[in-house]
Amino acid sequence: MSAELYEFGDVTVDLRRVEVRRAGQAVALEPKSFDVLRHLLENRDRLVTKDELLDIVWKDTFVTPNVLTRAVAQLRKALGDDAFEARYIETVSKRGYRFIAPVGAWDGGDSRAAAVEQEARAPDPAARSRPPWPRWLALAAAGLVVAGVAAATKSWLGSRDRPTASGEQALFTPQRLTAARESYTSPAISPDGSAVAYASARTGSAEIYVAGLAPGSRELPITSDGGGNMDPEFSPDGQWLAYRSGKQGGIWVVPATGGVPRRVAEFGSQPSWSPDSQTILFSSRVSLSSQAVLWTVRRDGTSLAQLTQLGNPPGGHAVPTWSHDGRLIAFMVGRHEEREIWVMVASGGVPRRLATLTRFSEPSFSPDDRAVYFIGTTAERNDCLMRLKLKREGEADGDPERVLTFQGEGVESLKVARNGTAVFLWNRRSVNLFAIDIDPAGNAAGPPRPLTFDEDAINRYAHYAPDGRIAYEQVVAGRPITAWVMDEDGGNNVPLSAGLPVSARIPQWEPEARRVFTLVEPDRKQPPYFAWIDVATRQLARIPLPSSGGANMPSLSPDGRLLAFHLVAADGVINAWVQPLDGGTPRQITFDREAISYPRWSRDGEWLAVNVKRGEDAHVGVVSVKGGPVEQLTAGGGVTLGFAFSPDGDRIAFARSPQGEGDSSLFTVSRRTREVRQITARGRWPAFSPRGNRIVFSRAERTASLWILKLPS
Repeated sequence: MSAELYEFGDVTVDLRRVEVRRAGQAVALEPKSFDVLRHLLENRDRLVTKDELLDIVWKDTFVTPNVLTRAVAQLRKALGDDAFEARYIETVSKRGYRFIAPVGAWDGGDSRAAAVEQEARAPDPAARSRPPWPRWLALAAAGLVVAGVAAATKSWLGSRDRPTASGEQALFTPQRLTAARESYTSPAISPDGSAVAYASARTGSAEIYVAGLAPGSRELPITSDGGGNMDPEFSPDGQWLAYRSGKQGGIWVVPATGGVPRRVAEFGSQPSWSPDSQTILFSSRVSLSSQAVLWTVRRDGTSLAQLTQLGNPPGGHAVPTWSHDGRLIAFMVGRHEEREIWVMVASGGVPRRLATLTRFSEPSFSPDDRAVYFIGTTAERNDCLMRLKLKREGEADGDPERVLTFQGEGVESLKVARNGTAVFLWNRRSVNLFAIDIDPAGNAAGPPRPLTFDEDAINRYAHYAPDGRIAYEQVVAGRPITAWVMDEDGGNNVPLSAGLPVSARIPQWEPEARRVFTLVEPDRKQPPYFAWIDVATRQLARIPLPSSGGANMPSLSPDGRLLAFHLVAADGVINAWVQPLDGGTPRQITFDREAISYPRWSRDGEWLAVNVKRGEDAHVGVVSVKGGPVEQLTAGGGVTLGFAFSPDGDRIAFARSPQGEGDSSLFTVSRRTREVRQITARGRWPAFSPRGNRIVFSRAERTASLWILKLPS
């Protein structure tokens, strides 16, 4: 007789009553989620593939894999499980799920003792092949959680997720330093590879910490001033750390063992040291990067000097790094979606382009300075470690080569020590859509509630139709970006562009809600273009414009006739433009000397909300679609991004984050009174409902762990 009652942890599952209880309290589950749990429990001795679950639970029904992901996410939330620290339901990447907890199972009799099945789980055979956990760090309880202590967590380097090296140069296996219980940022490694520095916001504001890699080392807090401190970098002699303060601004220096910090530059980010530990190279970039250039300053705060010039090369100059011998400087150049690695002689000279990047990535010189490492992306959207060999003068010696492929995305901040030890960050992030009700006075009328339940996906850019349906963009590693539509309550979630070999980005409804406008990105060899997707037939129809013309973040007018967007000029200045969809001439409507960007329409089509950059801060502004002066509505520090007009045109919803740190929060500002109200924490890309009684927004769940890697000699 099959079991009808299961127990694991503090959870009881009664198949007869179709009931789940946790800690004695009934748990609400959708019927399909309960069926998924039933099948996993009944087949807990093996891996259950995604196709099997779809066939069993959604038999004779055409659905996308997203429904299974949503069901498992609901199960985990109901059971108190965690995708990153799984106790009950383990995700086997790209294959399926496995129930991993010991289970007590009983048949239909009243006496539990009649047929007790208390399982002792056999060790996972794949685990025997995993490398042993490193036990380099012994840190304070409130500090870094090392891999040896966190061995119970599921290693990213297990057999299912091990970085592949098939057909690539073999590398030593990366080792995880931290568990994914909190997020770390901005890792750096000491010159001899014996210690790491990083930023963590565990106290509420990002601070700098240092931890040694030798047995018995303990975590050492370097800053504790609540300054939102980021971007630590060891001096080559190991005596100093340079970093950026998000709240106070500028580049700071502090002894690597702790001490009194000292500001050496009033602005800037991403410091890098000269080989003699006397000069700091940094970028003026903080938020919008198109006007950033490189500067140098002495460690004592003297001799501040600009190194690169705006427009040479065109774009923002960021994440610079000095070669170990001091001859060369490599840096990234960004022009919105376009990114490149450039190199120049440190003593001066004309910069030269080394490589085109597929994503934001800082370059890092190899120990012998004969190559530059950076992070790239494969055609399947997996991150990979790339190496570009260099000639003596800093010219590229051939094309970049891929030396290691990771499963999925999220690898960043690669830094290489002189002995070949590298540290990098691996992010796990999911972004889901949430809704929050707004009362007639414009205040939040309850807590946010989720509309999507995806793992390892990014759902963003919600856009309301007049009938209340929502379109949005979904990003999943390994697949083209897709346009989705759903009901306002999250039901009837349908991928419009599934199966198309192109990315359909930033979907927006036309007034009749029969079609969705989208920015189509075919591949990296073909230029993007604009198109309509018919909601009923899901057919793609190209809009007869020459191309997107470099239009960034296009916004469709309420009548469906115009596009607003921003363009980045050759000198890095950003301004807002308007383009008729019938092929008329684009028209520039702002003429700012810094940056006016991310325009979004008012409901009457007469105004645009825009991002106004002023120094290191960015604010909410309003400008007439006919052009004219920009009215700045907000003040104070921080960066604003993502705007939405209320239906009455008075309030503008926006996201704001402190300079350089932390998650953004949602606010509204009144055009009439300029009153700013916080709506909720942790959110961005808001959209007002047609009645103005709800805001839909994106909320990220992010964890990041630190890893080290020994590069080949």
